[in-house]
Amino acid sequence: MVFSCVVCIGRFQPFHWGHWAMVQAALNQGERVIILLGSHQSRQYRQNPWTAAEREQMIRASLSHGENECIDCLPIPDFPSFADWSAHIHQQVTAKPTEQVAILSYHPEGIAFFREYFPHWTYIEQPRQPHLHATDIRHAYFQGAPEPVYRAKIPAGTLAFLREFKGRSRYWELVQIYALG
Repeated sequence: MVFSCVVCIGRFQPFHWGHWAMVQAALNQGERVIILLGSHQSRQYRQNPWTAAEREQMIRASLSHGENECIDCLPIPDFPSFADWSAHIHQQVTAKPTEQVAILSYHPEGIAFFREYFPHWTYIEQPRQPHLHATDIRHAYFQGAPEPVYRAKIPAGTLAFLREFKGRSRYWELVQIYALG
């Protein structure tokens, strides 16, 4: 089935091969793909070191020109409740009543969670890749591990961004935060 729109939700901190696989699955099933960049207003710290614009840069650098033409990236803030969060997403993902919208993601509660908050959208489960965790990549990167420790886990576009980011003062601020534990 081809959907009018497929929505992908994630923090993408950083964008790794598991995220790339999710976007590819969405591109294969949707005419357009909306990538929701979660926790966009969160103060940059250990869990959310990169801004929504920086994460979009990683994503776009990891996709082809043609793929980039089919996607939109939207920053999504955190909310005190899932009801408020889902209402905001519904406002951001403007679809015509006749459009078929799918949401492609992973959630520990699976389909029950998405049926509750997105009842009119089709849920497509994206299995987690057990060997890929953004947390592990962030820790290695900010704790100064050699690049080969995380290089195979991220697309070339993300790697290029991470190399460039090391030249920014914010990188060194985050290194200090990681050193403090």
